[in-house]
Amino acid sequence: SNVGDFQVVTRPIYLALITIFSYPIFRFLFPEFVKLLKEEKLNEIKKIKRIMNSSIFLCSVVLIISCWSFSEALISMIFPEEYSKSYHYLNILILALPFVILTSVLFALIKSLQHFKATFIIRLIGLIAFLLILITLYLLEFNEISVVYAMLFSAIIMFICSYFYEKRIRQY
Repeated sequence: SNVGDFQVVTRPIYLALITIFSYPIFRFLFPEFVKLLKEEKLNEIKKIKRIMNSSIFLCSVVLIISCWSFSEALISMIFPEEYSKSYHYLNILILALPFVILTSVLFALIKSLQHFKATFIIRLIGLIAFLLILITLYLLEFNEISVVYAMLFSAIIMFICSYFYEKRIRQY
């Protein structure tokens, strides 16, 4: 039954939040960064990055606090009673959202510097980390919650990898 909580409630909500916040950021920042690099407006890139980081931090804090405060009531209102405990999974997984969004910004920067292969490798590292964490937690008898923690930690690992890679190739 706990797997149903994750599959039916938590995963769709989490993926919707990623679609709302992460996809548009990459989609719109990538061409903007390419244009600014081509025009050699490096200070503009710094400014956009600073604004994005501040905005993501502020929105993430509000979103996490809101989720922790209201997810139980909201899920109970929307979904049948048998899914009422799924807010636990959502409250853990919501912590990954800021890292996913920040990684999108970093991927836009990395790709604008024409390091496309690096983003693939970083995603591959995230997948490998996900599988290793999932197996480790499952062996430690975390059961179905293993997937949620593995998703959280793989998002953090991809952020860390993209942060250090972008810092290494930074031209601005």
